[in-house]
Amino acid sequence: MLADTDLSGADLSDASLIGANLVRADLTDARLTGARLAEADMSGIRLASGDLTSGSLVGVRLTTAKITHADLDKADLTGADLRGADLSDGRGNAILTNADLSGATLTDVGFHDADLIGANLTRADLTRAGLTRARLTDANLAGATLVEADLSEAILPRADLSSANLRRARLISVDLTRAVLTDTDLSEATLTLARFSGSAVNGAIMVRADLTRAVLTDTDLRGATLTDANLTWALWSLETQWPAKLYTDIRRRSEEISPGVFRIRGAAGRDRAPVLRSPVPVS
Repeated sequence: MLADTDLSGADLSDASLIGANLVRADLTDARLTGARLAEADMSGIRLASGDLTSGSLVGVRLTTAKITHADLDKADLTGADLRGADLSDGRGNAILTNADLSGATLTDVGFHDADLIGANLTRADLTRAGLTRARLTDANLAGATLVEADLSEAILPRADLSSANLRRARLISVDLTRAVLTDTDLSEATLTLARFSGSAVNGAIMVRADLTRAVLTDTDLRGATLTDANLTWALWSLETQWPAKLYTDIRRRSEEISPGVFRIRGAAGRDRAPVLRSPVPVS
């Protein structure tokens, strides 16, 4: 029994703690590189500045754990229960496939290239999170906070971002194919070269968003607020559903580049499309 034990600063590298009871243990500054902790109960532990590099934590229970400033590079947390955990300022390309991070705090994390396929991040706080090139296919981010987060080149096909807050987020070259962004706040977000094909963006707030060269083919934008959005050279198709009072203007400013596919032209003499300045009502 290691529950409530003070293990701060301990070197547990390569230790076998499979199924161990470490509830509320203090592992501050502990070294757990390569440790085997599958199915362990680590609820409520303190692991600030700990090192979990290459650790095996498959199916581990880490609810309400404090894992701030930790090194999670190559740590395998597949199916882990991290509900309400605090991972703020954590670093590394962790494996969090199908992990439950609902309500977790991930502010300022550097999870570049991390695997979050199928992860549950509902209502999680990812303010200023670094998630470039992260894999989030089928992830659930409904109601999550991603203000000023960087998801450039991230992969999010079929991800649920409904009602999420992505104000001022960077989503350059992000893959949002068939994603759900209903009622999502994308105000002032950078979405250059973003791929929305087949996505539901209806009701989204995209005020002053930069959609330069975005791919909007077969995208549902009904009811989206596009005031002052930049749509320079954005691509769309006959299947794209625009807000009712915007379609005529968009069609007039577009050129057909292949059957049923259009590109919004830049303004004369500039590589920039006229900005949409009038409020767009819900259709």
